[in-house]
Amino acid sequence: MKGVAEAAQVAHLVSYVLSKVRWAIEEDRKRKGKLKNGLAFIKGEMELVTAQVADNEENLEDATQETRILQLQELAYDIEDFIEGLSVPGGGSGFILTAMGMDSRPRELDRIDYFKENIERLRKWQPTAIASCQQHIFRGSTDHGAASSPGTSGSSEPPLHTRCRQESKLVGIAKPKEEILQLLSTAASGGRQQQLRVVSIVGRRGLGKTTLARVVYEDPAVVEQFTHRAWVVASGCKGADPQALLNRIHRDFQRGTAGTTTTDLPDKSSGGYVYEMQGIGEAESESLFWGRMSNRLNRSNALDDGLQSILQKCDGLPLAVISVANHLQGQGHNMLVHDCKHVDQALGNYLTGTDATRAFQKIRRALAECYDNLPDHVHRTCLLSTSMFPKGHQINRKSLVRKLIAEGLVVPDVRLEKEDVAHHCLNKLIDHNIIDPILIGVNSMVKRCQVHGIMLEFTVHKSVYKNFVTLIHNDDHLPKRRTPYPIRRLSIHYGTTESTRLAREMELSFIRWLMIRSSDLIDFKACRLLRVLDLEGCKGLGKGAIGDICELLFLKYLSLRGSDVNKITKKVKKLQCLETLDIRETQVKSLPIEIIMLPRLVYLFGQFELPHLPNETGTFFSEDSSLHTLAGVVINNDCCGLEQIMVHARNLKKVKIWYKKTTPSNNSTFQYKSFRKKMNSQKPDKMDKSLLLSSIEERFTGKKALESISIDSSDLAKDFLSFLKAPCAIRSIKLQGLLGCLPDSVTLSRLRLLNELHLVSTGLGCEALSVLQILPCLVYLNLVESSDGLWGGDFIVQCDGFPSLQRLRFQAPKLPKVDIRQGALRLLTSLQLFCLESSVTMSYFPFPLMSETTQLELWLGVIGISRLEHLNEVLLHSSLGDAKVQAWKRIAMEQKNLPHVKKQSK
Repeated sequence: MKGVAEAAQVAHLVSYVLSKVRWAIEEDRKRKGKLKNGLAFIKGEMELVTAQVADNEENLEDATQETRILQLQELAYDIEDFIEGLSVPGGGSGFILTAMGMDSRPRELDRIDYFKENIERLRKWQPTAIASCQQHIFRGSTDHGAASSPGTSGSSEPPLHTRCRQESKLVGIAKPKEEILQLLSTAASGGRQQQLRVVSIVGRRGLGKTTLARVVYEDPAVVEQFTHRAWVVASGCKGADPQALLNRIHRDFQRGTAGTTTTDLPDKSSGGYVYEMQGIGEAESESLFWGRMSNRLNRSNALDDGLQSILQKCDGLPLAVISVANHLQGQGHNMLVHDCKHVDQALGNYLTGTDATRAFQKIRRALAECYDNLPDHVHRTCLLSTSMFPKGHQINRKSLVRKLIAEGLVVPDVRLEKEDVAHHCLNKLIDHNIIDPILIGVNSMVKRCQVHGIMLEFTVHKSVYKNFVTLIHNDDHLPKRRTPYPIRRLSIHYGTTESTRLAREMELSFIRWLMIRSSDLIDFKACRLLRVLDLEGCKGLGKGAIGDICELLFLKYLSLRGSDVNKITKKVKKLQCLETLDIRETQVKSLPIEIIMLPRLVYLFGQFELPHLPNETGTFFSEDSSLHTLAGVVINNDCCGLEQIMVHARNLKKVKIWYKKTTPSNNSTFQYKSFRKKMNSQKPDKMDKSLLLSSIEERFTGKKALESISIDSSDLAKDFLSFLKAPCAIRSIKLQGLLGCLPDSVTLSRLRLLNELHLVSTGLGCEALSVLQILPCLVYLNLVESSDGLWGGDFIVQCDGFPSLQRLRFQAPKLPKVDIRQGALRLLTSLQLFCLESSVTMSYFPFPLMSETTQLELWLGVIGISRLEHLNEVLLHSSLGDAKVQAWKRIAMEQKNLPHVKKQSK
């Protein structure tokens, strides 16, 4: 009877469980329907609110607009967090959890109701008096309300030409004026540069471009040389229409000369030179500042020191220096170091208008126009994101793009992918001189950039006001006051224990982007919604910290570059959303298989050995892996798992390989043993390299063809060249290590898709390298040697040599003699000579039977510059002497395109 009772009890339990399952299934269906309908409702309502906001986009005086946009932004973040949480890998929902009493969907439906209420409130929302007041203050940044600022009522500025005459004595204006006059004199001479018609002056706002143009325009030499002159302000033409601008110029011309028609003007505007105006130096900034101050001021060393930080933030921008001087001039002889510190701390408020003063009105307007005139929200977001970095930091462009994508701040459009959209936005910021290029890459793309001091101050305070970032830099906290909005992005730089204390007191449960540099770590477990984590250079990343990071299920971007991390645990498999992992310059020497098997991992950077991958992983790489960039892998005689990845990873496009030769051990892998049976006549190290090279050869062509490969190894590079043959779809090849020779001219001539080639420390002489000029589609060639004397002979480029080359770069202690023959390098636009000396030992001296240009070319070691008709830039070593730099500039003045000559950034 006992057995029957137990069976009945079990049957009852099973029946009860089945009833719960049936109930859970039904509830799941109902809640799924409610959740689906709720999300659809949110989508429609958010579109309506967004449309209402867009309709008011041009109504800058609407006091509700800025605050309403800010609240809409915060609501959008909350909804995004909620949506992503529904499908986060490792989470749990559905009818099974419902049966266990753990279903989260009742809370999800509550959130739907919460979102509905907030959307409805936004649609009907009216500003409070406080919001109106805050909005009015902020709108001072656009100077619409400048008249209400102290001392501005009834005031007006003198006319432009009067101001330019007053400002013509600005420090630093003489040299650019002289250079512009020289260009115009060359154009008017009717000589070799007769085709030059337009000289454009470009640069950051506030540098004095208009002042420079005006003083040149009114210079007696210009008045005498040019009978037709017109001064037209483009902003005065309706809609900045080009035809309207031409009409205005035409009217000015007609005042003094008859017979000129509008249709004649475009013909007189062909050919030109872009003059890039630079900021003034530190000494000139000080001179400009003190020249504006009252003579009664008691100047002291303490006061000089107090001004240094302000002038550094002005970063050579004359208008900024003048604004600071005008503001402090009101203090007269009573100005103290305390006043300087106050201006230093409040500079961002003066620039954005939250602390409006008349002295900063012009610089405030200039900066606000830079921001407001950007094409759209995505461009402004890209600019605001740069406020995460401290002053003077060189921003890695590609890393920033990956962070923006990981955080969801850029979205694809109908023509471009997300990455292309982000690059396009950054290019626009660089073209508009809002962001400064610091390092130019091999394809003329800016690799590193920087926001100059005064624009960074503006951007930081704009970002803080919009609740885009929260900053703790040098223990200084922005914003200073608590806001009603959660922290979304936090940047901590150069902090002490005080910075750590401030960060640990913050509510971080909504944070999406965290950057810590040179500061103590915080509790990562509190940052459950984190998408971007940048810990470059941080210390204290032991097992516990890495374990906590592995619990961040939303994480998409993780940089541990330069940190003290030495091991990545297997718990990393929890990071199913991870797209980028950067462990360069760390002590991590090997990776667990769990990292390689992350399904969304796209970019993997470091210098590590791969684990041995079983054969069955081939299916994962061919079907589920997203891996695009693998840079880079350390291999030895036993090539480990790289062959598997090379053969099967269908999305893999970029690979970097280091080769480390070792002695084979007794416990060789299965791959090693099985392959040895097939190739038992070869040496062990050669055998495994052949296996790898065979897998690389499979990626030469077809849908799985690589785009880029980099090999740092003399042995492996030589073997790679022996495998290299047409057809080959690889577009970029970088080889580092001693090479015996290059492929023959027949092989090279068939490599019609290769457009980028880097050869580093190959030991090849100029004669051996000259075979490269047969490459039909090569666009960029980079030749680097770290030792002296390896480039024997002359680098002679024959007629029709390098038919497609646009950028040629030499980097070595000495530049070989370069001889460019007629018809060679027809498309070359950029010549980059990062060499301190020339192998040509002759000195420059006047020689009557030889033209000055020829003499200079012989002295500089590059013959035939005049034959490069499309050359538009010459980049020189940062430490090259002034005499040779000036010699290059004299040669450039004789060129058709007047190429820019400048030193590389240090």
